[in-house]
Amino acid sequence: MHGWERRTYEQEIGRRHRPALSVGAIAVIAFALGARSSDGRATGGDTIALEDAAPPEVVRVDAGEIADGGPDLVRSDADGRDGSNEGVRVHGHWIIEVTEPDGRFVSRNEFDNDLVTQFGVGGRTTLVKILARENSAGFWRVDLTGPDGAKPCNVTAVSNVTVECRITELPASHNFVTNGYYTFSGLTAERSDPLGSNPDELVLTGSVAVQNSTDITEVNTKLQLCPADQAPEDLFCTGPQNRFTEKTLDSAVPVLANQVVNVTVILSFS
Repeated sequence: MHGWERRTYEQEIGRRHRPALSVGAIAVIAFALGARSSDGRATGGDTIALEDAAPPEVVRVDAGEIADGGPDLVRSDADGRDGSNEGVRVHGHWIIEVTEPDGRFVSRNEFDNDLVTQFGVGGRTTLVKILARENSAGFWRVDLTGPDGAKPCNVTAVSNVTVECRITELPASHNFVTNGYYTFSGLTAERSDPLGSNPDELVLTGSVAVQNSTDITEVNTKLQLCPADQAPEDLFCTGPQNRFTEKTLDSAVPVLANQVVNVTVILSFS
C-alpha cells in the first residue's frame, strides 16, 4: 500500500471509530455558552456558583445507541440543587418587647441572629461536643448588653460599674443568681409543639428589669457545657458558658431604668 493510500485509510478508520462526545461534556459546554444578557450576566433561573456545583455525571453513549434513538437520559433533580444538601443550618429569631413595670406596652423589636462559629467557644463547637458525647448540655442563658460604660445592669446594687443583664435557667435560690445583681432567673427552654405549625423548635423565654437607661445594642444566647458524666440538671456544673448565637443590632433598643425587657428566642434547624 502506498504512503498516501495508508494515510487515507488510517484517517478514515480514525473518523469511523472516534469516540462520541459524552452527553455530560455537551451539557457542560451548553452551560458555559448559555444565554447572556447585554451586560454579560447569565439570564434565567437560579444562579449556581460553579465552585459549589457538583461535577456533572458523564454518560457515555455509543454511536449505535444514538442512531437507535439513544438511551433514556431523563434524570431526576435529586442531587440537591433545590438546596436540600447544603448542610444543617441553625436559625435564631428574636422578639424583644419592652414594657413599663405596670405592664404597659412600650416597644416591640424582631430580628434574626447568627450561629457563633468561633473555634472552641462557639455554637458550632458546642453542638459537635454534645453530639460526640464529650460534654453534656447544661443550662441556657440570654445576655443583653449596651455601650461600654452604659450597660443595662450593674454589678451590685450600689455599684457604678455597668454590665450586661443575664437571664438564666438557674433557679433564684442558686448562689450565682442570688449574689449576682445583674443575673436574673426564670429563663425557660422548651420544645415547641411537635404537632403545631412550627414543630421541633427550641423556644427560650425570659425577662429582666433593667437598672439603667441606655440602649440594648447586642444580644446573645449561651449554653453551658458540663462534663460528660454530669447530668444537665446538676446546679453545680462547672463547665464554660459558650456563646451559641449572637447579634449586634442594626437598630438599638432604647430602654429606661426599671423598664422590663421580655425576650423570646426561637432556635430552629433546617
